[in-house]
Amino acid sequence: MAAEGDHIQFMTNGFAINGALRTSLPHMPQSGELVVPEKHWFVWPDVAINMYGNVGEGPISATMLQLAIISESELIGKPFKRWFWRRQLFP
Repeated sequence: MAAEGDHIQFMTNGFAINGALRTSLPHMPQSGELVVPEKHWFVWPDVAINMYGNVGEGPISATMLQLAIISESELIGKPFKRWFWRRQLFP
């Protein structure tokens, strides 16, 4: 996860946030870079993809990258103190 102003680089051997190298996640681009815009977050989605037909990795990576940039307006509310029987770690 990265916050506004963070620099993200995608490489064939992983990705880096502000120079800290990490292991690539499923369907991440193999090249390119971006700076997280103001009042946005970068959170790589964890979804299952069932593909039928001939879809290349490029369009999938591009779509996932669009989903990974989240604006503050899309984050609504505050976390619950308890979720069912589990106490949450948030204040």
